[in-house]
Amino acid sequence: MSKKQQSIIEVKDLHKSYKNDGLSYHVLKGVNMSIKRGEYVSIMGPSGSGKSTLLHILGLFDKFDSGNYFLDGIDVNHLSETEKAKVRALKIGFVFQMFYLIPSLTVLENIILPGLIVNRPRNELIEKAKHIAEKFGILEILEKTPNKVSGGQMQRSAIARALINDPAVILADEPTGNLDSKSGKAVLDLFDELHKEGRTIVMITHDSNVAKRAQRTLYIFDGFISEKPYHKSD
Repeated sequence: MSKKQQSIIEVKDLHKSYKNDGLSYHVLKGVNMSIKRGEYVSIMGPSGSGKSTLLHILGLFDKFDSGNYFLDGIDVNHLSETEKAKVRALKIGFVFQMFYLIPSLTVLENIILPGLIVNRPRNELIEKAKHIAEKFGILEILEKTPNKVSGGQMQRSAIARALINDPAVILADEPTGNLDSKSGKAVLDLFDELHKEGRTIVMITHDSNVAKRAQRTLYIFDGFISEKPYHKSD
């Protein structure tokens, strides 16, 4: 099997429950999912379907009750929290709806931060950040703070930050949710380009028009996942 045909994400019979006020809520009910290296996959589902919980597990922010999760060949089940943090920093690039840029830092400082966390040389990171910024059309805002730039520029900056460590996979959570239609299209165009370069992208969305930009769409509803859309009659 070639490297590109290998699964970058492999999820088997994943279960997750939460307890609230003494009641247990079974959020994920045996999720099975395989995403190949270089795939661009969208995951659609309504509020409360379990898509955010699944993304948090894929991003190693949340634990699961049972099942198996392999990320780039790593069995994450038995990793310590310190090991998870290292894998998360090196293997995963995050793009969030709310951007989560640190307001007191410049755009450049925000972009290079994940690299500094894993002790990469600052000069090397700055050169790489400038190269990405030029490609993304944000070179002129690198010394500005996030409150001085547009929403579209903030999201492109967040995507640049996600790429700084050359992650195995990009996880995007409603990446156009806070953008106007023009800025949203520009961000989706950018994801298209990243996919053409061979990047693996997993994008959570509730918007079918956004989901269509992906190579493949998975559907999650009431804790179950499928290759086919769910309907009220199901």
